[in-house]
Amino acid sequence: MHDGYGVFVGLDVGKEGHHAVALSREGKRLHDATLPNTVDQVDAEVPARVSLAYEAEDACCWLLFYDLEVDEPDACAEHLADPDDVDGAQAWAAEVLAERHRIEVTGWTDGQLLPGRPAYLAVHAGDPTAAAAGTGPVGKWRLVHDPVDDAWLLLVDDKPHADHDALPAASVDEACQWATTVLADAGVVCHGWTTRADGNAALEYMADLTGEC
Repeated sequence: MHDGYGVFVGLDVGKEGHHAVALSREGKRLHDATLPNTVDQVDAEVPARVSLAYEAEDACCWLLFYDLEVDEPDACAEHLADPDDVDGAQAWAAEVLAERHRIEVTGWTDGQLLPGRPAYLAVHAGDPTAAAAGTGPVGKWRLVHDPVDDAWLLLVDDKPHADHDALPAASVDEACQWATTVLADAGVVCHGWTTRADGNAALEYMADLTGEC
């Protein structure tokens, strides 16, 4: 008997830190991590990029992901099992962000959580991609290959926006096509890519947003 509750939460409160565990009705562990307990720690936990996506395979509900951490969701809406209830999911996500991080969501843009996995990206003051979505000056977009992780990285104003680890370093054209698609999902028109050497003499690719290059 669950008395109508969908999530059960246990909280261990301490002087130096808190710890929370959240379980679903079925006993699935939804959250198991320490929590910040000072204003500075809370501010440090504020995500820059927030993605809202529907998980149709395992969770079968709407999920929130912070920044580029896509292995585990940061919030689950088990009560929202309808993939077509976008308005309800966005309202839930905005409430979660306001309560947890004091983030005021001003809108949502179409984007990708991962290549081929659509998501809605929250527009808010702390989002480095908000400028690219039309709420301010367009940032500088760079495409680079990381030899350590063997992945292509798309950066906006030197902050990570997306990555692709299924393309080798030699697949420059395919990487640029992928990056152009990601920019389009963020509402940015890319006219092409120009090559330049970074400070380490490695090649990087700059998005041409003006069509003049």
